[in-house]
Amino acid sequence: MRLRKLVTPVISLFIAMLMFIPAAASSDAKVMMTRCSDKDVKVYVKGTSSSDGDITCQIGTAECGDVKAQAESQDDNPMRTLLMLDNSLSVPKESREAVTQILNGIIDGHADKEEIRLATFSDKISYLSEYSTDYTALKNLASSISYQDQETYLTDVLYDLLGEFQKENYEGYQRIVVISDGVDNKPIGITKEELYDAIQKTPYPTYTIGMKNGKNDEELGNMFALSRMTNAENFCIDEDNSAADIAGAFKEDGDLTIYSAVLPDSIKNGSAQSGRLVLADKTELGFNAQMPFGDTAAVSLETSAPTQMSESAEPTTETEDVKADEGLGKRKIMIIAGGVILLALIAAVIAIIIIMLNKKKKAANDIKGQPVVPQAGGSAYMSNASGDADKTVILGADGMNGDDNTVSIFDNNAYKKCEYMLTLTDQHDYKHIFQKKLSGQLTIGRDSGKSDIVIDYDKSVSGVHCMISNKDNRIMINDLGSSNKTILNGRVITGESDLYSGDVIKLGAVELKVEYSILS
Repeated sequence: MRLRKLVTPVISLFIAMLMFIPAAASSDAKVMMTRCSDKDVKVYVKGTSSSDGDITCQIGTAECGDVKAQAESQDDNPMRTLLMLDNSLSVPKESREAVTQILNGIIDGHADKEEIRLATFSDKISYLSEYSTDYTALKNLASSISYQDQETYLTDVLYDLLGEFQKENYEGYQRIVVISDGVDNKPIGITKEELYDAIQKTPYPTYTIGMKNGKNDEELGNMFALSRMTNAENFCIDEDNSAADIAGAFKEDGDLTIYSAVLPDSIKNGSAQSGRLVLADKTELGFNAQMPFGDTAAVSLETSAPTQMSESAEPTTETEDVKADEGLGKRKIMIIAGGVILLALIAAVIAIIIIMLNKKKKAANDIKGQPVVPQAGGSAYMSNASGDADKTVILGADGMNGDDNTVSIFDNNAYKKCEYMLTLTDQHDYKHIFQKKLSGQLTIGRDSGKSDIVIDYDKSVSGVHCMISNKDNRIMINDLGSSNKTILNGRVITGESDLYSGDVIKLGAVELKVEYSILS
C-alpha cells in the first residue's frame, strides 16, 4: 500500500513532464514574416515543425480555411537574402576582417536554393550583384569590398529599400542583413518615426550586425531596434560574439515553416488586420497582415455602369420628354425653397449676433468706472479706474523687472494643453493591448494599487516601473527606479526622454510598441 502511494505521484509527475515537453519546444516559435496574395495568407514561422495536424488561422473575427503547413525549402519561391555593408571609413579597421568572415560565413551557410545579393551603402545603396546562387563568386566579391571616405545615410537608404521591396512584391521569404556601426550622417531626411512606420507596413526580417567605435552606443541601439521590430536578431562584433557564431545563427531561417490559409472574401478590404495562428500543439502566434482588395469594387462598377442602348431600342417618346420637363420643374421648386431656407438662416444668425453685441455693450456700461482686478490664476492686468494713463503696455510679459509702469495684456493660461489617447501593444503577445487617456501623467507597473497601467503578467516588471507624462504637449518617459531599467529603442534611459509614436519600450522582458493620437 505504501509503495502504491509512492509510485502514483511519481507516475503523475512523469506524465506531466511528458505533456510539458512539446509545449516547451514550441515556446521559441515566432513569426518572421507574413505575406498576403489575393487568395491566401502565408505566415513564415521559425522554431516549429512542418507537420499538418489540427491548425487554425483567424484574421480579425473571420476564420481562414484550408490551413496547410510546409517547409520553406518546398516553396516554389526560394529564400532571398540581401547582404548590405556599410563600407565607410567610420567602420573600425579592427572589425573589417571579421565583417568579411561573417559575409562569407552567411554565404557558406545558405539554405537550399537560397538566392543572395550583395550591396554596399553610403548616401544610397549600390548593388554589387544580382540575386544569385553562385556562392563562390559571391564570396570572392565579398572579400574584395574596400572601404571609402563617404557619408552614411542609413535611415534614408533603408526607407527607400523597403519601398523597392514593396513594388517588387517577391512572393517568397525575403530578409535583410545590415552590417554597420549605426552612424547616420544625414541631419535632415527621413525621420526615425517614418522608418518605423514603413517597417510596420512592410515587415521584412531585418537582421543587424554592429561594431563599436567607442562613441556609437546610441546609434547601435537605434539600429538594433530595427531587428526587434521585425522579430529578427541583432549582433555586436566583440569578444563575446565570434564571426563564426554570428554567421551560424543565420542557418536557422533555412528551417522555416510556411503556414498558408485561404482568405475569406469578407476581409478582402485592403485594411491592416491582426491575425492568430494556433498550431497543433496549441501554440498561439499573433501576426499582422495587409489585406488585399477583393472583387467587390469591380462588381459594383459593372452593375452601376450605364446601360447602353441597343440598335433595336425605340427612340425617345413624347411621354419621356414630358417626364423630363416635370423633373426640371421639381428641381426649380427645390432650388427656390432651398434659397428661402438659407435666407431665413442668415437672418437668424444676424439677429443672434445683434443680441450678443447688445449684451456685451450693456455689460461694459455696467462696469464702467469700476476697478478691474486680475482673475485668480491669470496674468492679464489692466489699470484701475484711477487711470494711470502713462503706464506702458508690454505684450507677453508678467510685469518686467518690478517696473510698476509695465503690465501684461496676454493671459499665459490661454495655451491649450492637448489630451492624447495612449496605446501600448505587447510585441510578443498581441492579446495584451493597453489604452489610456493622457493629459497629465501615467505610471506603468505590476502593482495595481500604484500603477495607472497594470502589467501583472510578467514578474520582470517592477511594481511601479516608469512614468509617461504630457509636458506642454511633449510626451516624455522616465524610469522610476525599476530593477530592470526602462529601455527605449534598445537604449537604457536615464532621466526624461522624448517618446514618439512607433517607439518600442522594454520593461523587464515586456516589449511595448507606443502609439498615441490627439483627442482634443
